[in-house]
Amino acid sequence: MMNESIKPNENDWRIFWFTALRVVIGWHFLFEGLIKLAHPAWSAEGYLVNSWGPLAPLFQGMAALQVQDTFLLNWILPDSMSETCWILGLTDYFIPWALVLAGLGLMAGLFTTLAAWLAIGLLALFIAAAPPVDLLPQGAEADWTVFYADLNYAQWAGRSMVGSEGNYYLVNKNLVELMALAALLTMNGSKLYGLDNVLAQFGEKGALAAAEAEEPRPAAPNYGAPVSGRVG
Repeated sequence: MMNESIKPNENDWRIFWFTALRVVIGWHFLFEGLIKLAHPAWSAEGYLVNSWGPLAPLFQGMAALQVQDTFLLNWILPDSMSETCWILGLTDYFIPWALVLAGLGLMAGLFTTLAAWLAIGLLALFIAAAPPVDLLPQGAEADWTVFYADLNYAQWAGRSMVGSEGNYYLVNKNLVELMALAALLTMNGSKLYGLDNVLAQFGEKGALAAAEAEEPRPAAPNYGAPVSGRVG
């Protein structure tokens, strides 16, 4: 009976293209994260402050929330940090490293499912903050002055962002990438080319060896035992 399971050595084009899709998306995430880490001046402030859409007040409030506005932090931290925008600080730290981790996982094919879900979560946040629809008031312009210094290093947003490489409506590159990752999740990550596949093969070999070791062996005949009963 033919083995219908997908294996990398079957030269299946589906495996090649899904692996290629995973790698190129991983490279995009990795490069975005490394660029942000390489530029200490980068901040998500412009992205949050100039967000639009139904969740804009939430993101703008997150960017402006200070330590003095949070009772527990205001009680724990020194007065010198009272005006620190703590959620913005956490965001500035978390986003680059999350991008790097998601990118590395996708490129290497290591913990692929976890990396894909992390990437989907990030993309969902980006879309929520900057949906691909023009919801700015008539005649209004987004104020990206706080973002001009690093505009070349953070072109995440949609059609209202200064310097955007294109115009979008309902569908933008973030949504396309999110859908591609969702399609990737329909595949078993350990069946694609990558470290998950290597680990899965080692695991299968180890399980097979353990099963063979536990298999009972027939007892060897004892030719030296006395024969009972009489002959004659």
